[in-house]
Amino acid sequence: KVDFLLEGLVSYSGYLTVDKELNSNLFFWFFPSEQCWTSRPVILWLQGGPGASSLLGLLYENGPISLTKEELQRNPFSWSQNHNVIYIDNPVGTGFSFTNSSDGYPRTQKPIGEGIYKALMQFFTLFSELKNNVFFLTGESYAGKYIPSTALTIHKKNKMAEQKINLQGLFIGNGLVDPINMLHYGEYLYQLGLIDMNGKLMFKNYETVIKQHIEATRWIQATNTFSLMVMDYYYSENFTLFNNLTGLSQHYNYINDKENYDLQSFVTNNTIRKLIHVGNIKFDDGRMLANAMREDIMKSMKTVVEVLLEHYEILFYNGQLDIICAYPLSENVLSGLQWSRKNEFEQAERTIWKVDGVLAGYCKTGGRLTEVMVRNAGHLVPTDQPKWALQLITNFTSGLQCS
Repeated sequence: KVDFLLEGLVSYSGYLTVDKELNSNLFFWFFPSEQCWTSRPVILWLQGGPGASSLLGLLYENGPISLTKEELQRNPFSWSQNHNVIYIDNPVGTGFSFTNSSDGYPRTQKPIGEGIYKALMQFFTLFSELKNNVFFLTGESYAGKYIPSTALTIHKKNKMAEQKINLQGLFIGNGLVDPINMLHYGEYLYQLGLIDMNGKLMFKNYETVIKQHIEATRWIQATNTFSLMVMDYYYSENFTLFNNLTGLSQHYNYINDKENYDLQSFVTNNTIRKLIHVGNIKFDDGRMLANAMREDIMKSMKTVVEVLLEHYEILFYNGQLDIICAYPLSENVLSGLQWSRKNEFEQAERTIWKVDGVLAGYCKTGGRLTEVMVRNAGHLVPTDQPKWALQLITNFTSGLQCS
């Protein structure tokens, strides 16, 4: 249990072991629902990266604690108001999650899904009151891969397991799911007026090369070229084509070019470290992990999502102002999915979504698939529009349409 952090706030944190031999352990921080916790849905939140700590989501997006420069404050739009929320630094090599061996770093999605499954089984042993509650996988960005891989593992394990995880749905924000079908950055940036025709052609050349690498399964070359074009997965200080042509320093929100996410003051605070039971464990910036996973980055989870759509509700939401996983790019991915109820989704009407009378975005639902575009939000939707994000997750876990 986490002792006094903010008055009236109950939470638990620690480690869940996913590989005893390599001493691989995932850090978790659990916040029981503030209302009737034993009967509320359980949701797992996963960050992206690869290598981004879920403390980012907890402290800057949807957790009950908001981190400001001055102090910790309560978040009035916390998802733990009406959900049991688990935050996990995933996989090892991310944040406070660690392994004693470089062999512990995953290189594909399969061990990531299996690791989270092992962690969840331990979690539901610790909090057995929740083991039969409805369960949802949530997250954003590179979690667009983590979530399907975990869901597929749960789906397969549930067939044989005595204790099943009551998985009901997947909730993916600005997800990197199918990179080859998201390679339309030049056209998107041109339509926004951020580049001209010459810039669009330069992007097109990069995109053609990346596509060729992917089709030839030259995964590292594909990642290398993508890192030169729009997002550097290697944490270098080099400018990308995107930076050079647009003058923007980041690709998460093209209106607000300032990044105000600084976890360092929090994770290096000895009092905080003691409270959340991490001792002197290093807070990992994810560089080693990103390097280990460089072959995975440009691979697709499309076929996995297609399998899951036959069994579970899946909601994809995108912030209107994102670049790296922009709405039109995700739309292109969804239009290419093949499953038995594809026609229902294609024929569904896109509706206006309002929250308390205010236009929040647009949504479309059919054949277990829902897509939502959230207005005036970037890559981190719960940061930019916390009230709407809370309404969206509450509707989803309650089985309600977003409109």
